[in-house]
Amino acid sequence: MSTPPPQYNKYTFGAFTLDTRRGTLEKNGEQLKIRAQSFQVLAFLLSRHGILTSKEELHAEIWGKKIVSDDSLTHCLLDIRKCIEDVNKDIIRTVPRRGYIFEAACEQEALPADNDEAPVTTPRKQRKTWLTAAIVSVTAACILIYAFKGPDPVIVPGNTIAVLPFADRSETQDQRYLANGLAEEVLNLLARSPDLRVIARTSSFSFAEDTPDVATIRELLSVAYVLEGSVHRRQGRISVSAQLVDTRNSATIWSENYEGRTEHLVSWQKQIADEVLARVAPGADGSKIVPARRSFSAEELMLLAHFYELEVRERAVVDHELLAEAISLYQDAITADPTSALAYSRLAGALLYQGDMMGAEAAVLNARSLDPGLSEVQEALGAFYWSRGLPGAGAAWLRAIQLNPNNADAHSNYAYWSWMQANDDAPEALYREALEIDPVSLSRHAALGNFLGHQGRVDDTRELIGRIEKRFDSPESYRVIARLFELIGELNSSIAWTIRARNNEPDNADHTSALAELYAEIGDAETALELEPDPGIGLLFKLGRYDELIEKAELQIIEEPDDIYLHYLLAFAHNVRGDAAAALANLRAIGQPLAQREEIRQAADIESFVTYVDALDASGDSARAMELADWFYRKPHTKSTNWWIHLQLACTLAVMKRDEEALAELELLTTSPRLPWTSVLRDSRCLQRYVNQPRYKAVLTKVSQRRDQLQRDLPAVLKAHNIGL
Repeated sequence: MSTPPPQYNKYTFGAFTLDTRRGTLEKNGEQLKIRAQSFQVLAFLLSRHGILTSKEELHAEIWGKKIVSDDSLTHCLLDIRKCIEDVNKDIIRTVPRRGYIFEAACEQEALPADNDEAPVTTPRKQRKTWLTAAIVSVTAACILIYAFKGPDPVIVPGNTIAVLPFADRSETQDQRYLANGLAEEVLNLLARSPDLRVIARTSSFSFAEDTPDVATIRELLSVAYVLEGSVHRRQGRISVSAQLVDTRNSATIWSENYEGRTEHLVSWQKQIADEVLARVAPGADGSKIVPARRSFSAEELMLLAHFYELEVRERAVVDHELLAEAISLYQDAITADPTSALAYSRLAGALLYQGDMMGAEAAVLNARSLDPGLSEVQEALGAFYWSRGLPGAGAAWLRAIQLNPNNADAHSNYAYWSWMQANDDAPEALYREALEIDPVSLSRHAALGNFLGHQGRVDDTRELIGRIEKRFDSPESYRVIARLFELIGELNSSIAWTIRARNNEPDNADHTSALAELYAEIGDAETALELEPDPGIGLLFKLGRYDELIEKAELQIIEEPDDIYLHYLLAFAHNVRGDAAAALANLRAIGQPLAQREEIRQAADIESFVTYVDALDASGDSARAMELADWFYRKPHTKSTNWWIHLQLACTLAVMKRDEEALAELELLTTSPRLPWTSVLRDSRCLQRYVNQPRYKAVLTKVSQRRDQLQRDLPAVLKAHNIGL
């Protein structure tokens, strides 16, 4: 039985137009950025304009059977009202306790299905369902593979597409680098169009081993179209096949075959991208779909280099020989075409991964001088600035997004940078945008959850945990879930999920170390040490065993001299033990004091700075310590209920002898969903002035009571999870 064609509509209200076929919202012809779920909510309200729509109806239509909090709908409505400038809430009127009405005057126009003129074709063959998801970690740029459970029901905008890895049809099966590279370059071209939503490589290429049927891809990736193809190389000639598939009915709506030599690859990429754009977003401006400037002589060298680099990033242990080979091939590509900004930017990324900062600097600056208008160049430039602690990372990542609105890495990186600069409004939307572009990425889920958890958004974090639990099934996903439970103070659930990860990978020592630290956090030092008899630095810190920590950290820091968090732990321990001079020397080695920098890169920057101020005060330089403390206190800070920021502020206030304010900040620790670390709260030198203060003692008592209660509740939680230590 044939699938009936979908009904598309165009709604016009005031200066705004919403087109359900193209999946776009425009104002006076200019396309606006709106999250996919917000678009779906607005489209549903428009389809019922003038009719009261209840929250229950909206939840059923948009989220189906998925369990989500009211916050999800609230966030969508905030997004919508911002986009359509509904400041007075008179376009979408809220009816208290009943729902919402799209109140403004609206014209509705029925649109034909976008493929009405397409020839009748044979449906694409169905393939067996199997999936792994390749996830790019934002901080380490390391791709990991995670088991993915299955899709949620979705509503798919008409301008969405996934480019699958092309198949290698060569007899020798040694052209996968060429097949993958060709598909990725087409993906990158399409991603530059603001009229398309293009799924990130890490999600679409997760089908590398085997491909599910089209209906499953539609649900997994929320795409209306799939581009697939193949490459066949024989006797110096290359054949490329490409076909565009409609995921509603598995029909191939366009296909083409190309045959020639290597020098034709770049032009084929452009031709394929143009054909796809014309069918997925008819009438869209194709001016931005321009290949990065490079010669055909460099093309194959760069594809092979990129293939090797990604193989290195996918592995748990770095293959230094293969990475060196990738770098050498990038250099050969640059020799073949010295004008290729893309080759220079990719070389810079590989050199950063190798740790060659000087080489990376030369490469990325060459890339910028050749083509600053390339998103990949700005992405590499941001990564270089961030790695070196230089200002400009945020501006580069923002520019990368502007140049390529489908750049998921740039969205995630800019979200993290914005968060570290205490811009609380931007990160969530950016993280959610990255997740929409890269929907089967565990790391994208983890990044969003990390932000929500740190902000004390307990319900939203639990909702995300539920989505991860439903969609992923691997030790890595168990650890992500455990981390998010820890952030919202549910340490017993965190312990249960970490045990599950350890049981699935008993040889992975990281799981055992994490488990030991969780037991230390709830005050069970005995079990922690049974799990890790030779405690690592993290466990020693949480147990308050500072002499042993110093001994181990001073050896480890020789191997990892740039590890900011390691320097912080060592400096904290020295300061607790009364050696302020050693603490200051450690922190100066990583560029403290922070006041000399324009941007904050990570939380450890703040921890290190506060410890520096505390040690400076301990060394007798109270005037300078108070000056720096005042500078820090006056800076904007993230608006979070997390205990961590309140403790940093309390310490700087204590150094300034502003005791009432310091104690008030300390009392806020008890409202934090996340359980404060006793070692920091009890042992920070700056807080020792309050050791006999009843308000400080009360804070310590409340934290201790929470820990004791967690210990009492743990057996029941583990039993509920049907798991044991």
